[in-house]
Amino acid sequence: MPGRRTAGVVGFVAGAAAVGLVWGIGSGSSAFAGMFSLSGTVTLPTGLTPTSGECTGTGGYAGIAQHTAVAVYDDRGKLLATGTLGPGRSSKVAQCDFPVEIADVPKGGAYYQVELDHRVRFNVPRDRAEGGPFRVALQ
Repeated sequence: MPGRRTAGVVGFVAGAAAVGLVWGIGSGSSAFAGMFSLSGTVTLPTGLTPTSGECTGTGGYAGIAQHTAVAVYDDRGKLLATGTLGPGRSSKVAQCDFPVEIADVPKGGAYYQVELDHRVRFNVPRDRAEGGPFRVALQ
C-alpha cells in the first residue's frame, strides 16, 4: 500500500504547513502582517517667531533638528525601524514642525513608540501609525 502511505504523508505535511501559517498570522509576525511607512509630524516648542527658514528645538529639545535620529519600537520595546527627521519649519509662534517618514516598519503592535535623538520617546496608536499621518505636539 505505498500509494496510501504517500498520500498520508503528503496530507500530514500539508496540514502541518497550514497550522504553521495560522500560528504565524496569529502571533503578529511581521513576515505575515506586512509593512507600512510611518508618516507624520512632530511639533516642538522653539521660542522663535515664524520665519520662512528652518527651525530647531530649544530648551529640553535643544539639538533636535533636521537629520536627528528617529527610532520606531513596538509595544514591547523591540526596535523595528530607524530614520531621521526632515527639515523643521515654523508653523506658528514658538512652534517648529518636523516631518517624519520612515519606510518598512513591520505591522503588528497595539501601538508604536517613536524616539527622537535617543532621549524623547512618545507613543503613537496603531491606527494613527499604520493609517497615518500622525501628529504629536511635545511641550
